[in-house]
Amino acid sequence: LMQYIDGCITYDMTVVASLMRPLECNLQRFYFPECKAYELDLGGANFGEIEIFWSRELGDRKKFWNAVESFGRYYPVNFYTILSESEDAYQLGDAYPLLVTPGNAPRVYVNRFGAPGKTLYHLFNATGHTFDGEALAITMAEGEHLFDMLACAEVEPVGRADGLAGVRVYLPRDGVACIARLTRRLAVTRAGDALQVQVEGDPPAAEHTLMVANGDGEALISRPAQAGANAIDLTALPDDAEAACVKLLRDGQLVDIAALLER
Repeated sequence: LMQYIDGCITYDMTVVASLMRPLECNLQRFYFPECKAYELDLGGANFGEIEIFWSRELGDRKKFWNAVESFGRYYPVNFYTILSESEDAYQLGDAYPLLVTPGNAPRVYVNRFGAPGKTLYHLFNATGHTFDGEALAITMAEGEHLFDMLACAEVEPVGRADGLAGVRVYLPRDGVACIARLTRRLAVTRAGDALQVQVEGDPPAAEHTLMVANGDGEALISRPAQAGANAIDLTALPDDAEAACVKLLRDGQLVDIAALLER
C-alpha cells in the first residue's frame, strides 16, 4: 500500500518495541520514502495488559536518527531546525539506512541522507556507554568540510591510510549526532560585535539569506546574502541571545554553516 498513500502513523518506539528488536531503525522510512512515517508519541500508554513506558527524550533522539515525522508531540527545537532546513535531503533526497564504512565503530549506527551539495550523517550510540572515537570514514572532495549540527562546531577530519576521512565524535550513552558534509561557502571573522562574512559564489539576494543563529539553530538575525563581503552588526541581537553560528540558506534550505568564534 505504501506506494499509494502519502503517510502513516508508526509505533516503532512503543508498541513494536521488543527485546528481540533492540534498535528501532524504521526501514519503511528508507525504502518507501514517498510514504511519510509519523512516529506516534504514546508516552505512558496502556494497551490492554501491556503497559508502555519509555523516555520521551530517548524517543526524540531515535525519531531524529531515523528522520521520521513526529506525531502528537513537537520535536525539540534543535532537531526540528535541522530537519526543516534540509528538507531537500530528508524529504526529497537519497536516504540510506545502517551505513557501513571502513571506520564504523561497533554498535554506533549511521543513517545517511543526501541532496546535491549536502550529505547528513545521523549517528546513534547503542554501545551502552559513552563513546568517543572514530565512528565512520567517508570520501571528501576538495572544498568540502564537516560540521557537527547539534554541537554547533566544526569537525576536523582524521587522515587515514586508505585515503578516507575519519570522523570522530563524542556521544553520550544513547546519544545522537548529526554530521553535515558541505561545500565550504562561508568564511567568518569577528571583532567584538562586528561580524564579517565572506560568501563564495554568486547568490542572488532574493534567494540566499545569511542567518545568525543560536546553538539550537534558531534565527537571531537574518538578512539577504550577497557574493563577497557581508557585514553584520551583532548589537542587533535580541536581549540575552547568544550567537553560535552563521548559516547560508537558499530558499530556506541550508547551503553552508560556520561556527561563530568567541570575540
